[in-house]
Amino acid sequence: MFAYQTSPLGVSLKINGASTTPTVWLESGTYSLPGTTTKVLVNDVSVLQQGGAQGGTVTGSCQLFIGTSKLVFEEGMQVYKNDVVLTNTKVAIENTSTKIIKLEVQIGPDMDNNLKDGDSFTDPVWGTFKWNLDGMTPGATSDVREQIKIDRDGSNRVKLTFTNRDGNENGVDVLYGSGSTFTQTVDGTHNFHTSQYNSSEAGWQKIAIGDYFVISKDQRTRIMKYDTYYPAVGKEYVQFSDIGSGVIYKVYYKTDSFIRLGTQTHNVSYDSSSHNVAVDLSGADPGFTANATVSMWTREEARIDLDNPFINITESPLYTIGNDPTGEVISFLASYSAANGALFTTNISTHDVGTTFEDKAITDYGTFVDLLGDSVGIKNIVVYYPGKRPAYPNVAVGANPSIVVGEAAGGTVEQAVKITQPVAKFASEISDPSGITSDLILIGGPCANSLVATLMNTTAATCFTDWQAYDGGITEGIIKEFTDAFGSGQKALVVAGTNAADTRNMAAKVMQGTLDYQN
Repeated sequence: MFAYQTSPLGVSLKINGASTTPTVWLESGTYSLPGTTTKVLVNDVSVLQQGGAQGGTVTGSCQLFIGTSKLVFEEGMQVYKNDVVLTNTKVAIENTSTKIIKLEVQIGPDMDNNLKDGDSFTDPVWGTFKWNLDGMTPGATSDVREQIKIDRDGSNRVKLTFTNRDGNENGVDVLYGSGSTFTQTVDGTHNFHTSQYNSSEAGWQKIAIGDYFVISKDQRTRIMKYDTYYPAVGKEYVQFSDIGSGVIYKVYYKTDSFIRLGTQTHNVSYDSSSHNVAVDLSGADPGFTANATVSMWTREEARIDLDNPFINITESPLYTIGNDPTGEVISFLASYSAANGALFTTNISTHDVGTTFEDKAITDYGTFVDLLGDSVGIKNIVVYYPGKRPAYPNVAVGANPSIVVGEAAGGTVEQAVKITQPVAKFASEISDPSGITSDLILIGGPCANSLVATLMNTTAATCFTDWQAYDGGITEGIIKEFTDAFGSGQKALVVAGTNAADTRNMAAKVMQGTLDYQN
């Protein structure tokens, strides 16, 4: 039912017998249908006949545009939509005396509100251009990510757990609370050493039996425990155990005073009176002439440093794809500011989740931090580290965009493909490499792969020496492309490490997109 008024010009409506709110809809106004969000634009209200005295019954006509928005564009001003100003918009109009040449609407970013995971943002002016956010690549808590755990173990211990480059999980109490402060000890008696001491200092051999220490070189980290010493004349040794692998190392300090880990060596000095030892933790100073503090490196090469009572985790991107974040330090503080001790982050914003004493945080790099606690404070922290490059948000743009994401990278499709021809061969199966008709990927160093030895111009007798000296020296491995390999006109990509584990690491880099690497 319609009724009209002339001042101001408008129409009164009843829809399904119910009056609208407001009762009178004015010409050029935009309103909502009762009980819905559907907009109605009132247009061209005309009075056809007025009966009775002034102000009596009025009849007429109007146009109602249902589901239509009213947009008002004025040069240099913000857009008005349904009589509501759209912030972060601006109108630019180019015109002549007779017509509009160009209408430009600028839509700026919303700096006050973030798009939440699973949410969408539709452009506020036209309503036809949408951004969908659907998680991250890799997913925030995906199994693809590595986990670094920091736990308040009991009432006064802080345990650090991570996986090193060898794939071994290391879990050790690294901080101990004495009742008011935390110190860098395992249990208040046995220390956790990350600093090597100068031999010119008194009592510089400070690693005692039962102590733990970190050895780390070329981002290859192991946590060791000093188990015991054996004093028998002619067979004197000290014994260490690798916490991650469980391997036992005996160092005969009078004849061969080194912990040897492949090509990695760490000097050991033994004090016969205290039975304490010193270890060259960084593998760079066999003379023990300088103080040094070593870092711990995870499998994906995140860096962990102890700075009592802090545990600092540094994001360490090895390569970037575009304008990526360079990584930052996430600090975790062990504190007695809460009863029985608690853990806190100090430089990233955390947000409460529900009422379960859970906080979450995420860095610009995409590292996801999950903090769990109780009414006293945070007790357990899991850092989900995305790896050697930043994690990326999965964003789709369009009228009604959708996102399909694989676990390792966005936009992938998985399906089974039957392989009918061999795709791999032993080097010995290629009798004449100059006759190859396709590009090759060669796995293994010159001592393991005769084709690589040919490319590097070495022989079986000198392959290891030549390998260590090749192109300035190889300590970990190489990923390198050789053009016109063997004079065939084809290319060969060499993927090789100094040992089997390093070769697997090099192959993993290739699968992640790295095609040029040397260390």
